[in-house]
Amino acid sequence: MKAQVAAATVLVLLLLTFAAEARTCMSRSQEQKGRCFHDTDCAAVCVKQSFTGGLCNGRPPFKQCFCTKPCKRERADATLRSSGL
Repeated sequence: MKAQVAAATVLVLLLLTFAAEARTCMSRSQEQKGRCFHDTDCAAVCVKQSFTGGLCNGRPPFKQCFCTKPCKRERADATLRSSGL
């Protein structure tokens, strides 16, 4: 029984470690032009562009639709290096 609890604990810790490393990449939508009013509309447009979601980003009244997807690890690392983080 103790072995099962220990194994479950290790599994949970591994899953948390992988989830903590996940990053979300954002790209301005090529289809949505003009202001963005609702995240759900933006997400629908982005899914049609092969992204996993989307959201309105920016300050009103200049919000734009940005599409989101999980970053590939190499790209996320390169983005962090180029931004000085």
